[in-house]
Amino acid sequence: MASENPLIFDVDSEAFIRSLAEPSVISPPAWYADDIKPLRFQFVNRTSATQVTVRSGAGISLRIAVGDPAPTPVVDASATAGSPDASHIFPVTLGLNVAAVQTALGSADTVTRILEFRWSDGTNPQRWETPIRLKQRIITDALADVPAPAVAISSVEAQSLFVPRDGSNASYPLSYFIVLDEEDSTKKYKVSLRAGEWHVEPLQ
Repeated sequence: MASENPLIFDVDSEAFIRSLAEPSVISPPAWYADDIKPLRFQFVNRTSATQVTVRSGAGISLRIAVGDPAPTPVVDASATAGSPDASHIFPVTLGLNVAAVQTALGSADTVTRILEFRWSDGTNPQRWETPIRLKQRIITDALADVPAPAVAISSVEAQSLFVPRDGSNASYPLSYFIVLDEEDSTKKYKVSLRAGEWHVEPLQ
């Protein structure tokens, strides 16, 4: 499912902005290797420092690519957008689950790459570029949940599980206890009190 809010791109600043109402430039997005990103893009022109206008997407073909604009361009991932909706928002699914993305990351956990848009009405293509970050993911299909280690418990929990040695908690009376032989830890004994007399019974 695509994100509810579109990524809004100011073509004059060649940067993403916070919103139509608050068009301040924001940090470039960070996308994770192995993801398949359902994205939505809306494009604007800046009319002043505090105002932008939405560009019409009618009749526009939009392509995007992530990579390195070297003399011989390196494309990590690319996609063609679908038709824009009534708000001139283009849907596009960008697959970052490709070998080229892992090659771009190499042994790094994060790399800066360039996101390029190609906006065309069929006769007059325009291009804009902006930096983004590609990040190595932590969670994989091979990830297995492991049980948490033993943790301390509260005094209330302790009282519900253990009996005080002095019998001060009448809610949990002690009827017997088990002890180990100090000289032979393989031997256990059950110690109980019956009619005022102690009884010791070997368990093993």
